[in-house]
Amino acid sequence: MPKPRKYFANKHVIFATSRTEEGLPLVASHVMNFLIWGILARAKQLYDVKVCHFLFMANHFHMMLVVSNPDDVPGFVGYVKAETAHAINQLIGRRTKRIWINGYDSPCILTVKDVIRYIRYIYLNPVVAGLVNSIDEYPGVSSWPMFKSGNHNKLCKHLKRPMVK
Repeated sequence: MPKPRKYFANKHVIFATSRTEEGLPLVASHVMNFLIWGILARAKQLYDVKVCHFLFMANHFHMMLVVSNPDDVPGFVGYVKAETAHAINQLIGRRTKRIWINGYDSPCILTVKDVIRYIRYIYLNPVVAGLVNSIDEYPGVSSWPMFKSGNHNKLCKHLKRPMVK
């Protein structure tokens, strides 16, 4: 039986998260961080979704999104997952191996109290996992520096698939 289609209401806040199928393909490195930042920037250009908070761990990601166009949420998340999978496979010399599990979780966050709880959850994730003592030390891709500084714009270069070696 097919899975019911997700419903995203305009202007609602959602908490999108997905896991990898195997191991640690998103290990924080300058190359991986560069690729993920570029993929996020390109996804933002292509899809009308406001990205509020995000964090990429080695085997999963969390993103808090505000729905501008409900039809763009699946495309945005799908683009991020597909492009990171292609980049990882290209970097390690694999041909079309699946990286992410099918689908993603995306509960709607209904209250301000829950929004704050989810923001806290996102940024404490590496601390709770024992990777760092503070989110300030986290070497992976995260919106924390932007949130902390109040500068919510970041210019990122996007490498097209053939350029990833």
